[in-house]
Amino acid sequence: MTTVKFKKILLLDDDKIQHLLFLKRLGFLFPDLVLFFKSRPTEAIKFLEVNEVDLIFLDLNLPEMCGWDFVELLKNNAIESRVIFVSGSVSSEDRQKVKNNGMIHAIYEKPISDNDLQEILGV
Repeated sequence: MTTVKFKKILLLDDDKIQHLLFLKRLGFLFPDLVLFFKSRPTEAIKFLEVNEVDLIFLDLNLPEMCGWDFVELLKNNAIESRVIFVSGSVSSEDRQKVKNNGMIHAIYEKPISDNDLQEILGV
């Protein structure tokens, strides 16, 4: 079995199909992970106020606010977790903003590959 450096992961994405894909792929690759799924930023913040996660996969395009605004909300609520952006369309502007933001560790286009997942999870 593969050992990963993250144990608890939150996926914040309003696309339920992405939830299923992550569940199947991460569950298959890393069966010991604890996965949480949220569709709306407000429910994710409430969850994170009482639950710690090691890693957040965060969609850039969400209802209520964009991923960048959600990262500011994390910062304002003193919630510390590694953040990885995932999006169906990644602009060069977003890539540059990620480089200049210490809370965001990377940005990937959907669908994220198994190799990328293994790289992110430290395998």
